[in-house]
Amino acid sequence: MNREEKLPGWLNGLLELKFDEKCERHERMPNNVKNIYCLHCCVNFCDKCADTHDSHRILQVP
Repeated sequence: MNREEKLPGWLNGLLELKFDEKCERHERMPNNVKNIYCLHCCVNFCDKCADTHDSHRILQVP
């Protein structure tokens, strides 16, 4: 069993994303950095998009 087979699927997605990008959906609003990651959907988003992931487990990247 290699190293990638031992990692959960959401972790691979997390490691591939950039968390300093601006949210396209909220481009005109302040503090729109996509620094939150949804473990269920495997996507990152800004805090203004968080309501679409209310019941999901999320991580915030500082």
